[in-house]
Amino acid sequence: MKKRTNLLALVLSITAITFTLLGCSSDTGPKKSIAVPGSATEAGGGAESSGTNGGGADQASADESINEQVLVDQDGIKITATEYVTDSIWGDGIKLLVENNSAKD
Repeated sequence: MKKRTNLLALVLSITAITFTLLGCSSDTGPKKSIAVPGSATEAGGGAESSGTNGGGADQASADESINEQVLVDQDGIKITATEYVTDSIWGDGIKLLVENNSAKD
């Protein structure tokens, strides 16, 4: 009976590990472009403003940038968007600077 329980635990462990490894895949779906004030995607129409990058995805992501701007300035908390970044592991993102000028931690 103990041998059967050990075998069942082994089979369940292998199954769980297999599903875990299969679940770690990258998403290759279409990326949405971010409309930045004053950029070509905001000012002009065309295929890029529809939200899909199509064949020029690499060129569009290389041209994306933002100007440093304050997003929130309230009750001693100031959040500023500093730059637009593209990473091969984490993907696209925006670096933020968070400043706490209040008396609370």
